[in-house]
Amino acid sequence: MKNYINFYFDNEGKFTAEIHKDGKYKRIKQEKNILKLLEIAQDYGYNIQSEGTLTRYAQDITKDFDKYMRRKQRLKVLGNITNNMKVSRKNKTLGKAVIAATILAIIAVNGMSNKKNTSLAYSEEEITTKTSTSQNIDSTNITTTEDIDLDEYVDEITNKEEEQKEEAKEVKQEIAVQGEKKEVKEEKQAQIESMLQKDAFHYSYEDRSASTNVKQAKRYEDIFEKYANRYGVDKDLLIAMAAQESSGEHYNNLRDTKPAAGIMQIEKAVHIGHSVSAYNFETGKVETVQVTQDKLNDVDTNIKIGTMILRGYIENANYNIPLAIQTYNMGPGNMSKVLNSCSSLENIQVSTMKNNPTNNKWLKYRSHINAGDSKYVEHVFSYLGDKQELSVKKRDSSKISVNIANDNLNSIQKN
Repeated sequence: MKNYINFYFDNEGKFTAEIHKDGKYKRIKQEKNILKLLEIAQDYGYNIQSEGTLTRYAQDITKDFDKYMRRKQRLKVLGNITNNMKVSRKNKTLGKAVIAATILAIIAVNGMSNKKNTSLAYSEEEITTKTSTSQNIDSTNITTTEDIDLDEYVDEITNKEEEQKEEAKEVKQEIAVQGEKKEVKEEKQAQIESMLQKDAFHYSYEDRSASTNVKQAKRYEDIFEKYANRYGVDKDLLIAMAAQESSGEHYNNLRDTKPAAGIMQIEKAVHIGHSVSAYNFETGKVETVQVTQDKLNDVDTNIKIGTMILRGYIENANYNIPLAIQTYNMGPGNMSKVLNSCSSLENIQVSTMKNNPTNNKWLKYRSHINAGDSKYVEHVFSYLGDKQELSVKKRDSSKISVNIANDNLNSIQKN
């Protein structure tokens, strides 16, 4: 049977996940568990959408998530037992006894020895049912003798199995922070929302905005600003592209043996001897430039031609900025192959992808084409730092923008 993970919003508007395996499924709704599942899925290379289905790696993602859920289940049982006993922690001796008894209860309820539950046929509701059975422990039978030492007691009940011993330590540590740890629902929800494909173009990459590449490209910031204004594109985007294309270096990238020239790495075989055109907002007309080697050798004209090429791709992509950026690297022919492949396998129209710049489904199909940099958009965006919006002008001077969001897990606080 097909294994998959389905993400969706239920009738109450609550984000939900269903893990299907071997004809059985479990439903996940709690924010902290959803967040963990999203993190695990992204570790396997997925940028999770607000609604969609994961099939590849579903088995491995499920295994990792089951390990997490079993641990959380034990801690939930622990919380229920402790709350049911209503033991005052001011009585240190009694507190030690409660902790020891609780650990034993956890082992009994959850089978912390060699038993490992791999079934997916449980839901959150069923977990609650299981944990509630543990609340019948009679707190009056707990010993309060001063001789009890928690560490010795834990060692005694765990010395048979090393794994059992480690898990008992985890329970002990969790009790130590039980009274201090608070989960803020709004913060959890914000973390989840930041990982969802909703109203931004999502990508995942390390922040390289402080790198030498950016510093070197910014030596020509005045030139970038001049042509950004003239052709209606974002100056910071041009600098980021230069940082990726040439490490911000112009003159070191002019050797005859190189297929591309200068800071914007203009493909010589494609453009020399041909012309490029772009709408000039200063003149209100389309400007055309004939590309020659001498013009590519000049840093000012090199940036101008690169900006004009990008501007042309932006208009051809119906002002879809991420698509235009990837086209700058792969070329329009290869980019059409990427979109057609995505269209066929995802059952989505090419026009739909062009008209929605926050749709990033086509990202994973770049590797199907043996050309260019299959991570070019992410590489360029990694130089933008905390910039969250890219804008271009239409010919009528109205602005078209796309929000961008970096879902790099290193920037998201984990449990």
